[in-house]
Amino acid sequence: MDTARESLVKAIADMLCEAVEYAKANTAFSLTDMYVDFKPEDLQLSFYDDSEALLVQTTLHAYDEAAQGENIADLLREALDDKRVEEVFSSLESLTPVSVILLSDDGDTITELKTFDNDVLVLEDDFLKKVGDELDEFFENLMADVK
Repeated sequence: MDTARESLVKAIADMLCEAVEYAKANTAFSLTDMYVDFKPEDLQLSFYDDSEALLVQTTLHAYDEAAQGENIADLLREALDDKRVEEVFSSLESLTPVSVILLSDDGDTITELKTFDNDVLVLEDDFLKKVGDELDEFFENLMADVK
């Protein structure tokens, strides 16, 4: 990843952290979902809570040079995968899951970027393979006693 793109993703991750911290600090905000609006014509990125109250807004001046035609959704997804962002979302004391949703100019949902859920355990493919191997070995040992 080039440095301009990398710094843009970091700036978006910082904004996401700032938006969540702002919502946590102010009881007037409800954060069961976070809505993201990007206006490419003026490079304005805005984050809203689920009652459409503005949390934080900035102009991404680096978007033109760093993105090079990239979809904003891809940059947002990459920023949402940042460890700091995951930690700040997991620190929310609200009901989970919390979804981050990209909106169109009309306010319609374009895509759900990511859902943070503290109660869901995500298992890696490697874990499932190991469990499968252990079950196969157990079955073979069990069947060996029958022969």
